[in-house]
Amino acid sequence: MFKVSEFLNHFEKHKDFARTSKFEVRITSPSGIQLDTMPLRLQCESTELPGYNVNTVDNRYYGVAEPIASAPTSFADITLTFICAGDMWEKKLFDRWINFIVPINNYNPRYKDDYSSQIEISQFDGVATSDNPVTQTATRIYYAKLFGAFPVSIGTLSLNWADDGIHRLPVTFRYDYWLPGPENLATTTQEQKKDSKPNGSTPPATGNRGQPTTPPRITTPTTIKPQPIRGGGGKFAGGGASGSF
Repeated sequence: MFKVSEFLNHFEKHKDFARTSKFEVRITSPSGIQLDTMPLRLQCESTELPGYNVNTVDNRYYGVAEPIASAPTSFADITLTFICAGDMWEKKLFDRWINFIVPINNYNPRYKDDYSSQIEISQFDGVATSDNPVTQTATRIYYAKLFGAFPVSIGTLSLNWADDGIHRLPVTFRYDYWLPGPENLATTTQEQKKDSKPNGSTPPATGNRGQPTTPPRITTPTTIKPQPIRGGGGKFAGGGASGSF
């Protein structure tokens, strides 16, 4: 039987409710271009904590097939919406970032190591620690860290004489994978090592361009000796060829 007191006690035990407005986004600058991305945390109005999908295949031993997990896990794109400042510096920043990824003068994409970054999305509890609003602080209770992130789409900005609203710029990012922070890591260290790939594999040592530093093993190709053609008497001349293969 449902009891209101049990419902309230449950959420009181777990620090009230998680508020959608208690969040912060931090974006690091790519290594190949210097971008002042830190102030963007003050202008990100909305986003979402990322999710993931476990791909499956149908496995059938006998009778009805059953779904089982199949690699790799897929990650959906994430969209961040920024409030635009008066000089639209954030729009210019993302225009510059996109143009750095694929320069418009030659359309030759750069190396991913140069244009990718990391995004950290934090969720706070929103519980005030004092009566003074100036000294009130919140505790981060969860965060997701996105690796290999870079913008793939910059949304349009509508212009209208009948509207005097504030511009909001949506930017869609694609990334390699994401991991939860240690504050609320659901798995143990043995199940998932920190900052490792989602499947627990250890990536090989790589150089500046993402290539393995260990040179590949060079094998000597097997020498193929030419084989004589059977029926050596045949020639194409005059009335035809003689001999047989």
